Amino acid sequence: MKRVGLLVLALVACSGDPESGPPPALPALPSAATRTATPARAHRGGVVYASDWFNNVVDAFDQTGSHQRPFMQFTQLNNEPGGLATDAKGNLYVAETAGNGAYVFDLNSYLPFSYLNDAGEEPYAVAVDRSGDAYVANTFFLEDAGFVNYYPAGSTEPEYKITDASFEYLYGMALDRHGNLYVSYVDQSGTGAVAKFAPGSSGPGHNLGLENGSYFGLAFDHHDNLVAANYYAGEIEVFARGSSKPFKRFGRRGRPWSIAFNRRGTRLFVADFERNEIEEYAYPAGTLLDTIPGEKGGAFVGVATWP
Repeated sequence: MKRVGLLVLALVACSGDPESGPPPALPALPSAATRTATPARAHRGGVVYASDWFNNVVDAFDQTGSHQRPFMQFTQLNNEPGGLATDAKGNLYVAETAGNGAYVFDLNSYLPFSYLNDAGEEPYAVAVDRSGDAYVANTFFLEDAGFVNYYPAGSTEPEYKITDASFEYLYGMALDRHGNLYVSYVDQSGTGAVAKFAPGSSGPGHNLGLENGSYFGLAFDHHDNLVAANYYAGEIEVFARGSSKPFKRFGRRGRPWSIAFNRRGTRLFVADFERNEIEEYAYPAGTLLDTIPGEKGGAFVGVATWP
């Protein structure tokens, strides 16, 4: 398998001089520019959020649209927005890789009201559980191996780290219905893996022993199957609980980075980094239904849905 870390190094090289030091611990919250004044709640069919790494924006699309333009954009994100997540209230979490933290945006005003401080690190992914506790995954940076920071609900500072001796580059996270945390990563030898951590655990995790792959985005379907974006294989893979081999593969188009289900679990949205598009698949059929192109010069990395 190709070493996924090479991609990380290429992206980090675009983020500026790391020797300049981290930004202030609690930076001023940016404003959000919108294409329309339509609140997200007005989009009854649901919203798809997509982070554009190179254009430094997060786009919002109607889940029921087709070949559309975003109905709004978060335009004041200037530090490589990466992983996305939404909580039970519909708030949007945006991991800014070169911004050393994650912003939390209100569902209706589109304005950030909180910031998860991750000073000095390179956050790639963010996840939020049902109670509002947040997790921010940091990748390998300045000779330090990756780890996950845990933030209790309402806190802007991490309470503890989640680590594993095999961690190097961290890419994605997902929570199952029992609150277990799953982390996709590449270890020191360049092997891709996914590890499971019980609620409240600071590590080490349990390696699921999945067959070799470059796993990035993770999600769980309504049958508790693990769905994973295999980046270099260019496909989506579905694993039954306890199995190391996928029982289904689909979506062989470009380089899938992040994935997110709609509320009913009948559609899967995929952020394709290479093709700079969001791909919508019928699930579990795996049939491509639609593609949403990104803006020129961009690259979609993160994707999240609400509700």
